Amino acid sequence: MFNPFQASPIIINKNRRNKIRLKRKFSFIKSFLLIIIIVINFLFSPPLANSKPTERKKTPKTTSAKKLNANRQIKINCLSDTARSWEHLRAKLSADGISNELLDMTYCDSRMPLFEEVHFSLKPKEAPSIYSGFLHKKEIQKIREQMRLHKTLLDEVAQKYKVNKYILSALLYVESRFGTALGKELVVNRLSRVAGINQENNLRWVFSEYQKRKEPATIAELEARAKYLETTFYPELLALFQLATEKKIEIFELYGSKAGAFGIPQFMPLTAQKYGVDFNQNGKISLFELADGIASAANYLRALGWKDDLARDKKNEVLLKYNNSLPYATTLTRLENLLKIPSIPISETKTRNGSNIANKKKTEKNRKKKLNVN
Repeated sequence: MFNPFQASPIIINKNRRNKIRLKRKFSFIKSFLLIIIIVINFLFSPPLANSKPTERKKTPKTTSAKKLNANRQIKINCLSDTARSWEHLRAKLSADGISNELLDMTYCDSRMPLFEEVHFSLKPKEAPSIYSGFLHKKEIQKIREQMRLHKTLLDEVAQKYKVNKYILSALLYVESRFGTALGKELVVNRLSRVAGINQENNLRWVFSEYQKRKEPATIAELEARAKYLETTFYPELLALFQLATEKKIEIFELYGSKAGAFGIPQFMPLTAQKYGVDFNQNGKISLFELADGIASAANYLRALGWKDDLARDKKNEVLLKYNNSLPYATTLTRLENLLKIPSIPISETKTRNGSNIANKKKTEKNRKKKLNVN
């Protein structure tokens, strides 16, 4: 039966087709508008892929001290226990003209050890055994080898400063083995410890240590010795900071002996300041360069009164000014005399019966092997 309220199938199909067409038109318009937006953005926004990186503004050059401070801000802490333990020296050095910036960079740096109690002897002496090893044949042979390697340089220095190459070679080998044993101690720490040795807390501790060990010592004796050490080493510490400022030396890169000496000739800072020589003429004095190190040692010996024709005891007196140790001085003069004796190659050394030493050792070794087999 026909229902007047029911749409015919033809009308329904037409409606559906119209809806589909409208959807297609809207999607086309939507896509078209999206393309237009993308094109506008591309044309009017700054390019991304080909954009140049923003250039950093060049900052004006600062002093080396400021650069170090900027690079190490994290490590600097002047409220730390370490920094506070050095307050007495910081104040004293500041009063003597060292910049607070350099002092903070040194004593507030995490690389600077804490100031701890420093023990000292009333009458220190070096045992002769410390230097006896340098008189062995093997050691003398090593010195000769260094003399052969640096013959031209040693001859030039000896001619200029009138200090013979034998005493120079002996001294440089004993001090640093021609620069191969320079020491592993942080120089600023070693000098600071002794420069601050006369503090009341330290003196009390040293006195208590003497009592524990039952060693005879009075407060007056300890105070006198501590005062001597302070007046000897504080100027060296002051000179170190002056060198750091004038010669642009990085303090935390300077290592040397337990006494605070550094470089091939093992100079203290005051000696380096006064007698260092730029022998290779490269515009700077470096005690870690062989030419400067050898020439500086010769320059210092000459200034101390060295002459090649002095009697042996007078030579020892000069060497005592270089290092106040009698075993040290006598070892150097003995080495000087031994090195003057022409060396004989081992292969040419003969035994009393004329046989070669090497052959004799070989024969002895074979004999022992036979005895073990039997």
